[in-house]
Amino acid sequence: MNKKIKTAIIHPLILIIGFFFGYQWSSFNYNDKCLDLGGGKNPGNYPICVIEKIVNKNMKLNGDMMPVEPNNGVGDGIENLGKLLEKNRKIKLMSVKIPTWKFDEVKSDFVIEFSEYEVNMSKAILRSTLKKLFEVKGSDNWNGLRFNSVSINNGKAIINLEGEWSPVGDMSGAYMKHELEAAVFQFSTVNSLEVKLKGKIFDWCIDDESDGESSCPKKQQLWIEKK
Repeated sequence: MNKKIKTAIIHPLILIIGFFFGYQWSSFNYNDKCLDLGGGKNPGNYPICVIEKIVNKNMKLNGDMMPVEPNNGVGDGIENLGKLLEKNRKIKLMSVKIPTWKFDEVKSDFVIEFSEYEVNMSKAILRSTLKKLFEVKGSDNWNGLRFNSVSINNGKAIINLEGEWSPVGDMSGAYMKHELEAAVFQFSTVNSLEVKLKGKIFDWCIDDESDGESSCPKKQQLWIEKK
């Protein structure tokens, strides 16, 4: 066999051997990196190493990975992560004003003061305001009551509550009444208000023990108010 033929055979053979060992090293290095990151070999049966971290206002950067689940057997699930990231980027916030009824020493009278809070953007701003109001005043459970829904019809807001009335103090009912009404009547589209508990208009003076300090009469006081 002459020198030219040997060269023609040996060079391709060296290239093939080099490619084979290079591929093996690359595969070993790839899997090793996935294992170091906590992903394992082809994590989730994906053809690639999927390791992602997502941080938003509801998640802390603690080194945890965001799981990427298969799309019900369709596709490799990576598109779900892309949609999640895109949705996360699109979350917008808006400000709502939450009232506090408090005694003003200078005016020697009770006044309403508003504080601003950020919530997720929504066209249903009254609903978002009331949800935040209950969250701020009692971690969703305010004097034993929880916000359920609100509707507006011809300027009348109807608020539906659930739970069991359980005021935490002699004046807690009065605070709740003034603050909830202030939250609703700050909107120009609302002229009147009805508050219902389990489908019935609520008597906000029920079980009042303030001896008149809360302005409760001795008769039933249904929660119906006009601006």
